[in-house]
Amino acid sequence: MKSLPAVLLLWSVLAVQAYGVFAQTGGFTYALDDAYIHLAVAKNFVAHGVWGVTPYGFSSSTSSLSWPLLLAGSFSLTGACALVPLAWNAALATLLLVVTRRFLPAVPGRYLPLVVPVVLVACTGLATVVLTGLEHVLHTLLHLAFVWSVARALVARPGARPKARDLGVLVLASALVLTRFEGLAPVGLACVLALVRGRRRFAFALALAGALPVAGYAAISLGHGWNWLPNSVLLKGNSPELETLGRALYERLFRAPDLLFLLLGTSVLLLGRPRTSGGFWREERLIALFFMVCALFQLQFAKTGNLYRYDLFLVVHGLLVLVPAAWRWLEGRRPWRLFDPARLPQSVALAFVGLLLAVPFAGQRGVVAALHGVQACVNTNRQMVQMGRFLAEHYEGQPIAANDIGAISWLGDHRLFDLAGLASMEAATLRLANAYTPAAMDAVCVERGVRVAVAYPNWYAKPESWERVGTWDIGSGIGVADRRVAFYAVVPEARAALIANLRAFSAELPAAVRESGAYTRPDPR
Repeated sequence: MKSLPAVLLLWSVLAVQAYGVFAQTGGFTYALDDAYIHLAVAKNFVAHGVWGVTPYGFSSSTSSLSWPLLLAGSFSLTGACALVPLAWNAALATLLLVVTRRFLPAVPGRYLPLVVPVVLVACTGLATVVLTGLEHVLHTLLHLAFVWSVARALVARPGARPKARDLGVLVLASALVLTRFEGLAPVGLACVLALVRGRRRFAFALALAGALPVAGYAAISLGHGWNWLPNSVLLKGNSPELETLGRALYERLFRAPDLLFLLLGTSVLLLGRPRTSGGFWREERLIALFFMVCALFQLQFAKTGNLYRYDLFLVVHGLLVLVPAAWRWLEGRRPWRLFDPARLPQSVALAFVGLLLAVPFAGQRGVVAALHGVQACVNTNRQMVQMGRFLAEHYEGQPIAANDIGAISWLGDHRLFDLAGLASMEAATLRLANAYTPAAMDAVCVERGVRVAVAYPNWYAKPESWERVGTWDIGSGIGVADRRVAFYAVVPEARAALIANLRAFSAELPAAVRESGAYTRPDPR
């Protein structure tokens, strides 16, 4: 089993990371609060038949549609267990490494199927993405399966193309979009290529398969009075404004050096002179084209980074294109000859290039990613989980306002006003209209009967009538939007109770959380 070394490496990194988290928290916590949003939606869907972060009503809060469904299906067997996303991600990451050889071209040498899976573990941040508890490993698998399948379908001659292959591509197209809306980019490109190839029926079927998940969810969401896309997609996506298209793409590209290198490499591969029959319509060239289009689409309209999760599928895709190409190039030139003293300049140049490539990949997405994954899990425990525990203990079932609502919703049931707008249409509508003023925020809270708010002090201007009575500072911003979270008495009548509750909960906080504010000071005598 050529993927065994990579699987052992993955599980070793995960074991070390899990131990690091357990040693500092006494348990396991996901690296991002978003994982708990999906958990809360799955919990409420199973227990109450409600697609929402609370059991009190529908909310379009998750950027993935299939991941909460997968968790809900698992909950029907295991109960509402917080470790289900971790188990799924670990299994899917292992599967990714096992099936990697199916995405590799036939090149000379026996060791490429052994090397590539190890590269994917060491150079993509895969283990850290597993710790996020989100859908990105599943998305990566589906993206690779779709791109490679549709490339083979487009290259195959009409008479040699089995109908089962086309049907499989259509199923993968729907599953891909259902998992992440970024899947619309490769599906759209596949439609264009199919039209150019003269396969109009296939192009129409692909467009229909990609549009069905979007249209189906839009009908459900609009029927509940929400937007046609999830609020998380509308609020977190980048602006598609044409006047800033080039400049924004340029700026984001140079903030992602790993994607920049992969784009340069694939452009050379794509634009190079064909040496085999087929011209443009070769599987290798189509797969490289899919990478370039998807990467540019992601940089312009979506996001990269955030614990290496948003661009995991792109980095894996790019490496699966470039590593075999580099392997083939080196095989033809017998690189061991570079160690001949007469070729010392070439040897130094090769070593320097290798060092440059190791920084954004093995360095940043390998070692640094592993360390960041542990710290992010610890930070989520010290901030979001403690927020959720505090509110569940003292404000269960009551109207509250908060941002970063995942752990809060998973650990308790509240009549929640989401200040960020992912789970509350009022805030989302105001944000999209650039009308989210302190007065508007306060008006919604008054209408909902909110008495207490838990929010980042640097997120949005707060109403002057809100009194901050306490702040928790975890000292590190890795994995969290702000290292500090503040507790506000929205109405004066809530101040005394909030102070008393924070004092009562203070003894349960981790020692690393630094407390400040009115509740930490003695009452004047």
